[in-house]
Amino acid sequence: MFSSAFSNGRRGAVAIFAATVFIAATAKAQRLLVPMDDAQQNHLKAYGLTYNAIKAGASAEWLLNYRGGSFLLADTPELRRQAGLAGITIEALDNGKVSALRAEIAGANMEAVPLEKAPKVAVYTPPDALPWDDAVTIALKYAGIEYTPIYDDEVEKGDLSKYDWLHLHHEDFTGQLNKFYLSYRDAPWFIDLLQKNTAAAKRLGYANMPGLKKDVAEKIREFVERRELSAPSEQIVLQELRGLSQHANDEALKRYIHRAYKEAGAWASGEKSWRIGQLHLSMANSLTEIDSMLQRGDESPPQVVELLHQLLAKWKSELAAVSTP
Repeated sequence: MFSSAFSNGRRGAVAIFAATVFIAATAKAQRLLVPMDDAQQNHLKAYGLTYNAIKAGASAEWLLNYRGGSFLLADTPELRRQAGLAGITIEALDNGKVSALRAEIAGANMEAVPLEKAPKVAVYTPPDALPWDDAVTIALKYAGIEYTPIYDDEVEKGDLSKYDWLHLHHEDFTGQLNKFYLSYRDAPWFIDLLQKNTAAAKRLGYANMPGLKKDVAEKIREFVERRELSAPSEQIVLQELRGLSQHANDEALKRYIHRAYKEAGAWASGEKSWRIGQLHLSMANSLTEIDSMLQRGDESPPQVVELLHQLLAKWKSELAAVSTP
């Protein structure tokens, strides 16, 4: 009797365990939707949740024009825990709901953009700035997004190249401090600010603050131009190429590419690169044809040499035309 009861009890425990595993497996969603519309209780923290999910290597997508630009994340216990602790609204989606969401996006003016790398963020802010003096650093800290504070020394050393994103403090890049001078020129804190900035300018090789700030502003402008070419246009074109099969014809794709480069301020550079690429392709095709002519014996070697001279002159002229700004 004892053996029979033990056997029945063991079978019952196995059944309960199997049912528990089944329920847990079916309860686990495939994706977590982080809505960014009015349903979201904490928008800033939601950005931080997404940023840190990407940084940890989790899959993430940005759903452009879908519910305020929502995010679609992998469903993990850790993300659920973080969202719960931070008061972030999330919605669990199974495979069926994810498929329906993707169908809705494909049929409307929406886009699902994969987010593959957490950007390295820098904030241009004075080293002695008060915690409440910069809304950007307050927002980033609250959201839980990592950033590095930098100022003139770091910019002059070329440290901007280490970062993907730069936020600016409310800086007077004229270096004249006019907005403070009229009212606070005799205040101890203003005198200290002026002395520190003047010393920094001389340490970095400039005669005065305006000279330093002018160069800092120029380096920031160069950083923005480089990032315009390597980030927005590249990503937009990449995503539209991936979605090419969703378009009825190539004209839609061409419009997207044109818009991407135009909005990034890189249309002229993109057109130049395309023209150079077309020239290289033409050169390669011509050389292949010449090789075939030699193999077939269609032309004598002197004739081929003459043809090459003509082509070289033509390519030199075309390359000069492409390189002219």
